[in-house]
Amino acid sequence: MPDELLDRLGTYFEHFDVGARYGITFADFVERVQRGAWLAWLA
Repeated sequence: MPDELLDRLGTYFEHFDVGARYGITFADFVERVQRGAWLAWLA
């Protein structure tokens, strides 16, 4: 995954406090985004 995309995902993860809100790590978040499961999981 390109560094720029990881930076953007990191910004999103921190801005929306994803780790605290959903109890997942950044690595788990990145994996879900790569699988295309993040939006479905969020809904």
